[in-house]
Amino acid sequence: MISRVLYYASFVVIALTVTISGVRMWRDAHHRMVAVPMAVAIAPGGYATLALDRVTLERIEGKTVRWSTKSSLALDAIETVGDGVLGRATSATSAAGLAVFELASGRAKWTWALPTGEHWSPAPPSVLGSCLVAMTLGDGDGSAIVRCLDASAGTPRWTATIAGGRECTRAPVAVAGAVLVQCSGWTSVIDDRTGAITVDAGGVSLVQREPAVLLRAGSPLTIAAWSPSEHRFAKQGDAVRGTNDFLSLSAVMRGDRLVMRAASSSDQLAIVSPKTGDVYVVATADQHLADDAPFVLECGGITSPRFQLVELAPKLGDHFDPEAAQHRRLALIDVATGTVTWTSTTIEPVHPIASSALCRGNHYLVPVDVRGSTTSALWIIDAETGKTTRVLAFASEPFGEVSDAQVDATRFVGIAKGGAFELAWAAGPLPTGLHDARGELEHVLGALP
Repeated sequence: MISRVLYYASFVVIALTVTISGVRMWRDAHHRMVAVPMAVAIAPGGYATLALDRVTLERIEGKTVRWSTKSSLALDAIETVGDGVLGRATSATSAAGLAVFELASGRAKWTWALPTGEHWSPAPPSVLGSCLVAMTLGDGDGSAIVRCLDASAGTPRWTATIAGGRECTRAPVAVAGAVLVQCSGWTSVIDDRTGAITVDAGGVSLVQREPAVLLRAGSPLTIAAWSPSEHRFAKQGDAVRGTNDFLSLSAVMRGDRLVMRAASSSDQLAIVSPKTGDVYVVATADQHLADDAPFVLECGGITSPRFQLVELAPKLGDHFDPEAAQHRRLALIDVATGTVTWTSTTIEPVHPIASSALCRGNHYLVPVDVRGSTTSALWIIDAETGKTTRVLAFASEPFGEVSDAQVDATRFVGIAKGGAFELAWAAGPLPTGLHDARGELEHVLGALP
């Protein structure tokens, strides 16, 4: 009798063991099947995703999939442009080009294949007026090819070729009647109806978008206003005060001040030239600019931000330490006072930090990934006060990349191990897994502003 009970009991134990194991396996499999996308792009009321297969796109609103569609191109990146989702294929192992889908329905609107003998410029495609402006580079001659594709149909309207355009790395900018492509030492002015090019020699930086004003190199430096009726900047610009020996590659207008960023080869950081009053130089005793990234022209307002975020490197000199050549400091320049108001402690970043920052809603969003530290965070700085708003981080994973496509004036959409997520980046509750990591970042950068 006892042996029979034990016999049947053994079957019960085996059945329970198999059931429990099955439940665990199902839970594990269910947990592993989280749909982590390859790319995300913010959209009204939610976001769009590109799956790891590179062809499946979805639009998400809350927890609802509004639509799902397939691309005929294997895409690498997506963004929302106007009333559409723009996908870009960049891989050398498959067809390169563009694909556009209706934001409301997901319906494929048009595709465009990158011509043979061309590859993408560093400047991404952008919608300017009714044109989707795409810049490519010729494989052999160093030219840049700028195309206006009809944003609704994808048909070419005009093509402009810029000789030596390999040096033109900034995104094209629209002004009344023209598209501007800023290059290293000149600006190409392209008629937005015909594609005809004129060159503004010495035009190095658009310092204000509305109304458009251009900084020209020379002795002296000058600034010239855009004439919509003549489709060009004024031939004779106004001289900039107190800048005869100053080499500037980038500048912005802030109220009545022209604020010029020095070249990285200079011992100075910037020079501030107001319409009246003293001209003043911004500099530090032992640091110079680590790169030639341009100043931020716009940050969600009608003017440039009061505080400019820059990255500094050690100056050469008698006390220069070659072993410290890769050391960097982050700094904030207050253009209203012409002073450096904050610098970080010395760090050795994995990649440039200041030039990776985005500026939205009058705030810098700064991805921070520092060598030798586990901190990988999104640091948010008020660009008008120079104060830290938030530092966002996950407990056990990096924050991930931050691109233009992921951010608008109030929201951010990102990718984590649990899939895509969105948050109000300046204020409000944080999604599960995210926390304010101000103390962790101060351990790396020192006291934050």
